[in-house]
Amino acid sequence: MKAYGVGVKEIQKAIEAANHFYGGNIQEKRLDAAKHGAVFTLTVKDSAKPGHRLGHARNGSGQRRRIAAACWHVHRDVLTALFQQNPEARVKSMQADYTSKQNFEESFESSGLHNAGSMADPIFYQDLCDCEE
Repeated sequence: MKAYGVGVKEIQKAIEAANHFYGGNIQEKRLDAAKHGAVFTLTVKDSAKPGHRLGHARNGSGQRRRIAAACWHVHRDVLTALFQQNPEARVKSMQADYTSKQNFEESFESSGLHNAGSMADPIFYQDLCDCEE
């Protein structure tokens, strides 16, 4: 994701704030300063702990595999903390372009309803985890 109007320190603070909900399991995979902001990717330290994402593929017993990536809820919580620091920030991802805190709050829920699976085995992004929400 690319964040405009905030820097590396603000993103680190947002990750730290969101980590309260995930037992400290969230970290940045990438966090670089960029023109007018920063570029970052969220991940988890341990795919067996809170905040991990499940993959599209299933294992031999039919369960979705745990992967070392941050789930939809982690992204929601980090971006919520980021927009609390700067309501006029802008965050662009592959799926969305949040132009402000208000725009984020109005549109983020729908991003969890995108099909992350296949036509034969559909699943919403917000369901690709073990979060109990």
